[in-house]
Amino acid sequence: MSGRMIDLVVQKTLTSAARVFSLDIAVRSDSRRVVLYGPSGAGKSLTLRAIAGLMTPERGRIVLNGRTLFDHADGINLSAQERRVGFLFQDYA
Repeated sequence: MSGRMIDLVVQKTLTSAARVFSLDIAVRSDSRRVVLYGPSGAGKSLTLRAIAGLMTPERGRIVLNGRTLFDHADGINLSAQERRVGFLFQDYA
């Protein structure tokens, strides 16, 4: 278990008829606040969905406040309800 506020390593590939998108992010921070920023389509929302348990990464690890929410290697994948992470959708359409 990590003593960090956030320890995030996520890998996920999404494929559609039009394109392939690969998300590969690693963030480790002791800070209480972390900002995700980047251009449209960079994977910010997918990263937040993975943290909230609304998208399952193919590989990686998600630890918040020392609590493991997802760890591919150890077979840990808490449900969205078990994670107790708030998530506000960009839109409801």
